[in-house]
Amino acid sequence: MPDLAAVVEFWTGAPRPSTHEIRLIAARSILATKQTLRETLPAGLTQDPAVEILLSLFTAGASGSMRIEAACAATTVAPSVAARWVRALEQHGLVQISEGADGQWIALSEQGRARTTKTIDAILAQQADILG
Repeated sequence: MPDLAAVVEFWTGAPRPSTHEIRLIAARSILATKQTLRETLPAGLTQDPAVEILLSLFTAGASGSMRIEAACAATTVAPSVAARWVRALEQHGLVQISEGADGQWIALSEQGRARTTKTIDAILAQQADILG
């Protein structure tokens, strides 16, 4: 991964964070950008539920998991559509679903965490190149 301090300092003005903190900042930034796009563009043009679910799980904290209802609510599509995306993510091996006493939980699988991390790193590298 390239030195991303310039990107982080540019966007946050914060001192050099750890690599994990950089990734979390990037994931939150992507989610915030998607929210801004939803607020400024016509409805339905910015829907990307699979990415929203993956990034929400990535930023979910130490557990890296959340109730399926919360993951679906992190998207801008109907719950039934979000649930289909959850199943698709599971079929691709990117998430794992488990049953708890309080309902179904979803978490990034090892492959899902690796692929999401790789995606975030690629976006950060692209931004570092742009800021040059």
